Amino acid sequence: MKLSSYTILITYFIASLGYLSVYLVDGVGAPFVAATGALAASSLYFNLKGRKVVHDLLWNILAAAVLAFFLTDYFVLSGSLITAASRMLTLLLSLKLFGLGRNSDYLLVFSLVFFQILAAAASTVSLFFFLLLALFVLSGIWAMIMFTVRKDWQDSSRKELPAVEFGWPFFISVIVVSFVSIAVTLLLFFIIPRMGLGLMDRKTDNPLKVTGFSDRIDLGSIAPFKTDSTVIMRVEALNRRPGLIYLRGSAFDHYDGVSWSKKVKKDALVKRSPDGRFYLKAPGGMESRSLALKILLEPIDTDYIFTSTGAYAVEGNFSNLWAEASGALRLPAPPYSTIEYRVWSNPAPLNDAPASPQYLDTSYIDGTPEGVKIRELAGSIVGDEKDGLKKARAVEAYLRKNFRYTLNPKTDGKKPLEDFLFRSKEGFCEHYATAMAVMLRAAGIPSRVVNGYLQGQWSDLGGYFIVRQSDAHSWVEANIGGAWVTFDPTPPSGVTPAKPSRLFLYLDYMRLKWDRYIIQFSLADQGRLAQNIEGRASGLLAILKKPTGLFRSSTGRVVVIIVLSAAAVSVILSLRRIAGAKRRSKTPDFYIEMTRILKKRGIQRRPDETPLEFALRLNNREVSFITGAYHEQRYGGAGTDKDFMEEVKKTLEGLKNTRR
Repeated sequence: MKLSSYTILITYFIASLGYLSVYLVDGVGAPFVAATGALAASSLYFNLKGRKVVHDLLWNILAAAVLAFFLTDYFVLSGSLITAASRMLTLLLSLKLFGLGRNSDYLLVFSLVFFQILAAAASTVSLFFFLLLALFVLSGIWAMIMFTVRKDWQDSSRKELPAVEFGWPFFISVIVVSFVSIAVTLLLFFIIPRMGLGLMDRKTDNPLKVTGFSDRIDLGSIAPFKTDSTVIMRVEALNRRPGLIYLRGSAFDHYDGVSWSKKVKKDALVKRSPDGRFYLKAPGGMESRSLALKILLEPIDTDYIFTSTGAYAVEGNFSNLWAEASGALRLPAPPYSTIEYRVWSNPAPLNDAPASPQYLDTSYIDGTPEGVKIRELAGSIVGDEKDGLKKARAVEAYLRKNFRYTLNPKTDGKKPLEDFLFRSKEGFCEHYATAMAVMLRAAGIPSRVVNGYLQGQWSDLGGYFIVRQSDAHSWVEANIGGAWVTFDPTPPSGVTPAKPSRLFLYLDYMRLKWDRYIIQFSLADQGRLAQNIEGRASGLLAILKKPTGLFRSSTGRVVVIIVLSAAAVSVILSLRRIAGAKRRSKTPDFYIEMTRILKKRGIQRRPDETPLEFALRLNNREVSFITGAYHEQRYGGAGTDKDFMEEVKKTLEGLKNTRR
């Protein structure tokens, strides 16, 4: 193949990287990229034939027209500097590919692609960009080598470029040089001080659309999102893997028959404490058993952030944080870029949350004929029970057992609650949560509907939960004895979520690390990295100073023996932890003991009944407590502390001694 043909092919390959980079720029649009890409592809025929279509004079005229288009685009159409500049660069690239001839023409093409990649770097957080950048470095080095050969040949006064063959040594050397260049680039990335100049800073114009987090939502708004597999956030448990996590978004207190809205509006500014955290309330002396989560939230179109139930502290790079009366947290503006923050929460509710009278609002059921039927139904479920917790459990169990989950309920939309309760008896989470909240109020229990997400699917590769749009959920919080307690009346859907492929898990793990250590890499991260490297280096130097000095004295030999013994003990303990983890993956002994005790009394769990459903059916305090411990150890993958296990043991003894 002639050197000229090699040059053209590598030029078009680099140009294709430019078009793919521009596709990542928000606002440019796929139709524009496809049209200009097709125009560029048509120029390949003329270049292979050695025909220059756009000569210098015509190029200057067209370049002036493109500049005018850029100004119109920026001031009239897009209003975005990066979007308008990306379109201008793409048009210039497409036109220049029709005018290749001199070496300067090729160099101009490479320069245009370089600026396209810069625009993409300022506009996207996609992991795909890193692949494009690596390919650009690789092909750029290849192009530089070939252009050096081309220039040397032309400088020798030879007109016809030769036919050359690039063997494997050439390709291998290019790849090695490219990887070294990428490694040096990454090194510079991590050591150059972080700073925000704001010159090319860019946030996405296309945040993810989420639902249920405005001041008013219609009953049924979540359903369209329940089949959407788009990833919303990734949640990592920092201290232990918990059981089921409810990620709170917003809460609602007023129902008018069709929609939920907020009447209690008492936003409060949460001030950052000296340790960098935003404290929502006192931890209640339970810090040792707190759940610590790290959340990486994708760009979304709401200013709410998501926290676990019972959150008392949040840490993140926020300028301000607002707390609603319901406990929902909002940023000053929607996070139109990926954000990372941490949340600390208590495993049990605290008795420090008085309920506003609005949470007992029964104006809807008091003012409609159907309200009488709803009150009668609530009364028939709770009966003469006086205990608030037992009332709530009874309503929750009634809905879970007597209704069917479906995303396509039979309702005319005019009276969705009445259709759900008295006609179709089928619906999805919003119907169940609404029904329970309204009936609890009819029974005199303050309640509210909460919208958010369930924890999603577990990724064993990275040790985190993948939360999707389909994990959007509604549940109920009821004020029992001054504490807000979570209830979930929605029964299982009966559909087992498809298990993600290993390829998806690997790609998602790469995306997580890309967002965390590239996109979110900060000056604080650099400080921690430097301290870590300094500590390791100091320890290594201390060992290498006198590698044989330890063996020259009896004291040194004793130290060596102690170190080796400690290492052996560490290995043994690690193996025991691994074996313990495997044992914990099975049903805990205390849960087996509980089922044995109940079986002697003629009480058994049905084959189609989950442990949680079994506990709800029995409505027994000891059984509920042991079931919660079972969930934490069986599915959490982590052990429980000594005090907690002592409490489990006492609860088992109490269960043995009772005859209920």
